[in-house]
Amino acid sequence: KKAISYPQITCTATADDGTILGTQDQGGPDLAPGDTTILINMMDAGTSVPAKVEITAKPAEFSLFTSGVRNSDFTVANVSEVAQEFGGEKITGEVTYTGDQTELDSVQVTAIFKSGDTEVYGWFTYIDNVQPNVSTPFEIDSLDTNIPAHDSVEVTAQYW
Repeated sequence: KKAISYPQITCTATADDGTILGTQDQGGPDLAPGDTTILINMMDAGTSVPAKVEITAKPAEFSLFTSGVRNSDFTVANVSEVAQEFGGEKITGEVTYTGDQTELDSVQVTAIFKSGDTEVYGWFTYIDNVQPNVSTPFEIDSLDTNIPAHDSVEVTAQYW
């Protein structure tokens, strides 16, 4: 089995009349066979609400190289939503890497805000020099005071 080297997606928002309101490319880390990833970024659509948002994957490039780190090697615990002094929220918690690498240079921690089953917002942070089997604290602060109404937050971690 081969890993996918740097998966990439393109997100395009369009108006009812077909006008492209914005487009954004996003790449990710190597993806091990059978693993999944979350790619997140912001895109400016101006003052319009898109009628359609299309996400397309670019053709995959496969490699025999893989870091050996799987997303299932991470656990996320003690997740809290903390109100900010000037509005908005930040997400705090702890990530533990349970794999067998001696140290991970960088881990991306992503928070997906949901209303029911609908994803309404997301943001991320990076934590560096993550040691195996050691709980590492994180804080995700989007600095956004207009986070949409939501009833849950899912947090994931992946090697970056």
